[in-house]
Amino acid sequence: MKIINNLSNSEINEFRFPDDLNLLSKTALEKRSELVKRRTGRRLGKVLSGINNKGGVGKSTVVMETAFNLWLEGNEILLIDADPQANCTKWFFDTKVNAESIYDVAVDKSIGMEDVTFQITEGFMLTPASKKIELMNDFFAPKEWIQKIEEVADVNVLPDSAMLDNERKLLTTIESVKEHFDYVIIDTRPSLGRLNRVIHAACDHFIIVTEPDEYAYDGLLSCYEEIESTFSKIGKKLDKQRDTTVVINKYYGDEFDDEYVEKIYNLAQESVSEAVYPYQPRYFKFAKKYKLPFWAITDCPNYLVEPSSILAREISHKLSRPIGRGVQHGI
Repeated sequence: MKIINNLSNSEINEFRFPDDLNLLSKTALEKRSELVKRRTGRRLGKVLSGINNKGGVGKSTVVMETAFNLWLEGNEILLIDADPQANCTKWFFDTKVNAESIYDVAVDKSIGMEDVTFQITEGFMLTPASKKIELMNDFFAPKEWIQKIEEVADVNVLPDSAMLDNERKLLTTIESVKEHFDYVIIDTRPSLGRLNRVIHAACDHFIIVTEPDEYAYDGLLSCYEEIESTFSKIGKKLDKQRDTTVVINKYYGDEFDDEYVEKIYNLAQESVSEAVYPYQPRYFKFAKKYKLPFWAITDCPNYLVEPSSILAREISHKLSRPIGRGVQHGI
């Protein structure tokens, strides 16, 4: 995939790992480099999406952590930021940048993914978000089209025959670009809009980030309902254990939390990840400020580093990456 960088150097934050990485992290990067040299064969070509219809659960942070840890295991990663809040994009670009995004791919026939994708570091690429993504739901589904659908069917229907050209182009683009990567990871906005439904139709797996409270639990319920609805329209059947990984974030460990953790396990069962992120706002803010994954922060405690490693391995296993092929980085 040819990458065209159409931003000036001054607009891109220089991304580099700090010199004072702990020994385990340095070893991990060395092992990744060796693994990449030995790789042969085709890319996995799997599409993942980080979702929850409730905002504020830490979805973008978990998506970033997952992307970096899958990269650390020797995979080629494309991170697509499809959230107009652009939290993933802000890790790498100055906050005032309004680059071309998947919006431009969907609406302009002359623009492809190669025109809106940037290499962050070897084996890790990003398609940034822009404020224009906010307009995509209206662009995909004008009121006249929705009214026509409502006359004959459920408003949630996504039949191929009714898909607009721009929806079809975006779905086809995601399907075609994945062959160049092991994982295409898409961060979505907390929404039930049609943009998310198109993305869901292209996905092989969903990372549902939740937290132990009533509203996040309701968001988890609606996520399952939405995925099942979209899958049913494209001839797929949702298998929770195979197709989803539920990640509990912001866990305090009190009785109230445990009540909702039990509800989450009862609903999601074996799809609940062993990776549980404790509520540690100091390190989340630190990671965001210095734009680093937890494992690259020198004094970051293992109870924050380990969940990201566990999550990446669980996803890798579910999506048929043989255990042992990745980097055993020990953190």
